Amino acid sequence: MLRNSFEQALARAVVEPAFRVRLLTDPADTLGEYGLAADDAAGFEGMNIPSLPEFSALALRRLWDDHASRDVTWLMRLWGADHGAFAEGPG
Repeated sequence: MLRNSFEQALARAVVEPAFRVRLLTDPADTLGEYGLAADDAAGFEGMNIPSLPEFSALALRRLWDDHASRDVTWLMRLWGADHGAFAEGPG
């Protein structure tokens, strides 16, 4: 999965509540639409991810094993830390 594709999926999750719910409840299939490989998808099966920031940090660590906290901070600044999408879980 390309990093740019992952960032596009996160951006879409911020602005589209229905997509956010899908991403948090079925990340493997949802990210598959953005090019997530089957072997990477296995790492997301059966997870209960309560919020978009937690999902972002987890996904960045699993997919790229980099400085996930820095990347999530950048995303939260981009959309505003008080944006409702960050507090809302899947339902």
